[in-house]
Amino acid sequence: MTHKPMITAVLGTMLLAAAVFPNPAALAADTLSSQPITAFTLAHKNSTALIVKGYATVPLKDLASSLGWQITLKPNGFYELKKGTTVLTLKPNETQILQGKQATVLPVPVRLVNQRLYVPVRAVTQLLGAETIWEASTKTIKIVAKNSGSIAPQVQYTFTKDTEGWTSGFADLPVDHGQADYQLNSGVGVIPLAAGATTRGFMLSGMNRSDDLFMFITRTLSSTEGVKPNTNYTVSLSFDMATSEGGEQMGVGGSPAQSVYVKAGIVNTAPKVIADDVSSTGTPHLALNLDKGIQSVGGKDLLLLGNVEKPTPEAAGYELKHFEQEFTVRSNASGKLYVIIGTDSGYEGLTSLYYTNIDISFH
Repeated sequence: MTHKPMITAVLGTMLLAAAVFPNPAALAADTLSSQPITAFTLAHKNSTALIVKGYATVPLKDLASSLGWQITLKPNGFYELKKGTTVLTLKPNETQILQGKQATVLPVPVRLVNQRLYVPVRAVTQLLGAETIWEASTKTIKIVAKNSGSIAPQVQYTFTKDTEGWTSGFADLPVDHGQADYQLNSGVGVIPLAAGATTRGFMLSGMNRSDDLFMFITRTLSSTEGVKPNTNYTVSLSFDMATSEGGEQMGVGGSPAQSVYVKAGIVNTAPKVIADDVSSTGTPHLALNLDKGIQSVGGKDLLLLGNVEKPTPEAAGYELKHFEQEFTVRSNASGKLYVIIGTDSGYEGLTSLYYTNIDISFH
């Protein structure tokens, strides 16, 4: 069995701190300044926004009316948003917005607070046809017109049609592994979230027979995304993971939630799985050619972002969990960078996850 570094308490403290003191990038897109259509503040004395599980939420009426949408409360308890021929509907305590039969899943539920309806600002602003800007110096979320020229270059992957250039891989398992034993599977499909939801994601699934299975997705970033040769970049990566794993569970080797560690990196070397004799038994194994660390410890190339425990551990089914990280990297001579996102498992059982809403911004 692979040795597991004992830093669980430290990791737990880090995750708690992240929940209490959210990363400003999780509140709104980090962009250049622009003349806002409207704005909301998180400044303590004058706050017009509320933090829910690390996400900024704002009054729907103020947001929608500033963007020219009409809002109406229907007899069935749904709120209707209308602009031109476009109609959106949502309901308090639910995590989706409907446009006809198509549902968009929200990171946190719509909430009624003091008779005001609060919604996650970034997700809903995008649905209403605008963008968000986070101004750290004043703790202000600005709402600006989409494609105003002020938004930092950004690409997004939601897997609405296909893999969108992403590929999958599996490492830290024997070269001569059996599919029946490891049950490796990957592909794009609908995430089993709320009933009627149509959010799609890139699914990875595998049985961790090796006590160290690493499952990942990766994509090349090149001139198409604006990458130039031999250039230094600060790259912001954010993504949602759909996970069904709750807390306070134990399994063989560890917890299916807290012992499956999420890691990511932006690198200038193409991620590859290579045959390497890395096991203590001398059995040839498949290894990643990058330094990802070991389970609860991150590496030089892939950083530790957290684990797969879902935001509401007691809830049944899959739930989206948000991750963000910033990287400093220099592109290679061919003008390419590579993004890699994966899980390093210490739980000796089956793990099935989905990745979606992957945002990459270059600064």
